[in-house]
Amino acid sequence: MGNEKSLVVNKNAPLLSICIPTYKRPEIIDMLLESIVSQEVDKDLYEICITDNSTTDETADLIHAKYSDVVNLRYKKTTCEGFLNSVEALHFGNGAYIKLHNDYSIFNPGSIQKMIDRIKETDSEDSYIYFSFGSVKDASDINSFNSYDEFMRFIKYGGHKSDHRSTVGGLVA
Repeated sequence: MGNEKSLVVNKNAPLLSICIPTYKRPEIIDMLLESIVSQEVDKDLYEICITDNSTTDETADLIHAKYSDVVNLRYKKTTCEGFLNSVEALHFGNGAYIKLHNDYSIFNPGSIQKMIDRIKETDSEDSYIYFSFGSVKDASDINSFNSYDEFMRFIKYGGHKSDHRSTVGGLVA
């Protein structure tokens, strides 16, 4: 995708990739990264993948200065425009499961472990998991579906409650 540079790469394929596209928001990325790295979760189970299509190096400078010791953090400078940076972020993730995450939304304490626990509970060849914003409070926040089409109808036609945090199912979740 053009003039790209990468830093800090975790050699092991993680269970979960948290894929974060960003553009000129180093202060916000800093808060987001703090909300992630402050959680007590096995770093081998997830990776943080940031793609940055900013025209400046402020985010790269922040990551080099403050987060260079975070072994599961991957950063990529890219020239993708607009929404293509989100696509690039998803491609950058190596995890068995991938979560696209907005750069302006921080993680609640314990939420990464809850996602990983849910992945482990439902992990199979035929399952996908969709985590929306927020955290899974309990089993009532989880919906199951038998197909991708059923899941898409649910989210398209407003079948979800605004407080649902995670969706899991046989073929799709």
